[in-house]
Amino acid sequence: MDRLSADSDFTSILEVWSSMFNGVSVITNRETPMHRDRQSRPEWYDVLCTFGGDDDTVLELEDLGIWLLYRAGTIVTLSGQLLSHGVCATTAERICYAYWMGDCIHEEMQVKAPGWMDREIYNV
Repeated sequence: MDRLSADSDFTSILEVWSSMFNGVSVITNRETPMHRDRQSRPEWYDVLCTFGGDDDTVLELEDLGIWLLYRAGTIVTLSGQLLSHGVCATTAERICYAYWMGDCIHEEMQVKAPGWMDREIYNV
């Protein structure tokens, strides 16, 4: 049995799924060590939304040598597979919603996964 065969017809789910992302991780009150997100494709962007935390909480993009203030209400989009990223510890209550998209739904529905944005598809 494959990982998606619990509901072999996803049509009913896809009709009510309200997000373009097929995955969401909820991260609460923890440091997130440097990592890359292996579930998604490099050309797809993940969205990180944070609420709470200290005013000096930092999101580090290690590959770019960038440290961003990651205060409550911050939303970041990045290619989580291409860019190594992590968040420092905080003493205040904090929650992050990490929205991402994996290939498994495309594969199961036999839909070609989109690649890099190409302006030629718009006949410009």
